Amino acid sequence: MIYSGNLTNRELLANAMPLSTLSRNQWGLLLSHIESIERTQGVDSDLFKVLETLHNNQARIEIIGGYLDSHCDEINAPVREESVSVMLPV
Repeated sequence: MIYSGNLTNRELLANAMPLSTLSRNQWGLLLSHIESIERTQGVDSDLFKVLETLHNNQARIEIIGGYLDSHCDEINAPVREESVSVMLPV
């Protein structure tokens, strides 16, 4: 995708991490499956750890989506000319 010199924060974020949120039903299915794996295989199993990581990443996507909805004036602003260091929790 080619952009003009006026790249917005929304365009930058969409390129860095396309946002796709889960419906309430999909969240429920994911959580039920994680609980099932936890009961049958335990919290130390590789599959549980993978599902836990997917759950945490999806939660971050949901939070970022909510942020974008409530701060649309900032997200549509041009990207800063100088970079700013951002640290995300791991």
